[in-house]
Formats: sequence, C-alpha cells, structure tokens
Amino acid sequence: MNTSTVLIILIGGAVVVFGGFFGIVALFQFLLNKSQPKTTPVPEENSQPKPVAQPLAEPPYRAFFGLKQISPLLAIGGICLVVVLVLSGQLSAEPAFRFTGSGEPSSQTSRILVIVFSLLAQLLFIAVGWIIGASIRNFINRLDMPQTAGLQAQQVIMIAANMIALPQLIAAFITLDIFTYDIFSFHLLPIWAFAVITMVVGGIFIIYRFYNIMRQKNQ
Repeated sequence: MNTSTVLIILIGGAVVVFGGFFGIVALFQFLLNKSQPKTTPVPEENSQPKPVAQPLAEPPYRAFFGLKQISPLLAIGGICLVVVLVLSGQLSAEPAFRFTGSGEPSSQTSRILVIVFSLLAQLLFIAVGWIIGASIRNFINRLDMPQTAGLQAQQVIMIAANMIALPQLIAAFITLDIFTYDIFSFHLLPIWAFAVITMVVGGIFIIYRFYNIMRQKNQ
C-alpha cells in the first residue's frame, strides 16, 4: 500500500465508524423519547373523573448478545483463514506487502510475518466487534427499556457490533492481494478502489438500517 491508500482507508474508516457511532447515539435517544409514556392532563378539583383501568406494568426488555450477532465478522474472518491456509504453502519466502501506485512491489517481509499479522488482524476485529456488542447490550439492559422500544434497540446491537466489518473486510482484501500477487503476479483490484467501494456501500447500508429501525418505530 502507498500513502494515498492508507489515507483513504483511515479517513473513510473514521467517517463511517464515527458517523455510525453518532447515528447509534441519536437512534437510542429517538427510541427512548418514543418509549416515554404520554402524560395525561390532571382533572380539575370539581370534576368527576371516570375511573380508568390501569394497564399491567410491562416488564423491561432484556437485550441479548451472542456469536450469531457477529456472524458477518466471523464469516469474513473464516474466509480469510481459509485463504491463508490454502495458499500459505505457495507463498514465497519474502512476499511483497507494499506496492507503488502502479502496483509494483516496494517492500518485502517474511512469509511468517504476513501469515501471523493477517490472522491476528482478523482476530482483533472480531474481538473489537464482540466488545462493542456486549457493551451496548449492557447499556440497553441498564436503561430498563419497555418491550416495544427494546425490540428496536436489539437491532442496534448487531449494527454497532458489525460496523467494524468494513475495515475488517479491507484488511482481508489486503491479505488476499498480497497472496495473489506473490503467487499469480497480478492484483485483483487496487486497494484504494476496494476501500472506497467498501466504505461507500457500507455507509449506505448502515444508513438504510438506521432508517428502517426509525420507520418501524413510527408505525
């Protein structure tokens, strides 16, 4: 990767991840406001209010979180693991891991380092996604949200935990690019182009999911 590619990945990833974070905060505020019970006017002293049956208290929603909620992260990590295991035997002793703007190799490193860092990067993304999802689950449970708002908030857990899948997917593609160039001597796609496509498509998808959750709440 050259400097321009790194900047595109960092800036694009920051915009999508931080934008998604503030979107989650705004969505939680929206769900909490919608879940607040409406106040009824206090009757005057001389009026004779009719007795109204009080509805049964609704138990608070208890959010859950497990491996199923980070299935996209596990899928990307699993595919990357398969690629590394299948192609690692064909990798040269010192594959190129950095390339110029024209796609020519500019830096090389040992095969072991490429394999180790490729797998460690995937484990790191999965761990971060798990921590984010578990933290938001605990946050939702502390709010004691009613069932109607809690069911919507449950969807936020999966969105938040899997936002890290965007940079994870780019990291997996970088691994694939290193392997394919070293073994087959060609690039599937410029990394900067893949990063831009991933961030744009991922950002649109996150906005679409947020929009659907808010629309369901208004229905």
